[in-house]
Parts: sequence; structure tokens; C-alpha cells
Amino acid sequence: MTEPNGTKSGGGFFATILIVVGIAWMTLTGLCTAGVLISSIIGNPSFEMLGAIPVLALIGAICIGPGWLLWMVGRSMKRRRNGAGG
Repeated sequence: MTEPNGTKSGGGFFATILIVVGIAWMTLTGLCTAGVLISSIIGNPSFEMLGAIPVLALIGAICIGPGWLLWMVGRSMKRRRNGAGG
């Protein structure tokens, strides 16, 4: 079905779901990674712990990445539906 302004109806709900899931994913995985980092620093406050920070940053990026992609896809779908363009 087409709205009077030429945009398709529907799909806005799915885009909103993708945005919400993406934000929740990024938030929860980011908090989890930060929690592991903080507990590691508190448990072993030494300069040796600094070597684990790049590994935790890589794991955090891998975990946050899918949430970021979901958020970007949802945002793109919402913009396209609203006619805002690229």
C-alpha cells in the first residue's frame, strides 16, 4: 500500500525494531566488555594487565559490531521510508 505522499506504508515498525535491538545490543555488550575490563584491573592492578587492554578492545569491537550494523540498517530503512534520502 502506498501513502498519499508516495512512500510505502509498513516497514517503519521493522526499522524501529532494528534500531532498538541494535542500541540494546551495543549497550549490553559494551557494558559487559567494560565490566570485564574493570574487574580485571581491580583483580590485578599491575602493568601486566595493560597488555590485555588491546585484546579486550578487539573483543569489544567484535561484540559491538553486529549491534552497530543493526542500528545502521534500521536507521537507513527509516530514512528511506521517510524520504530523507542518503
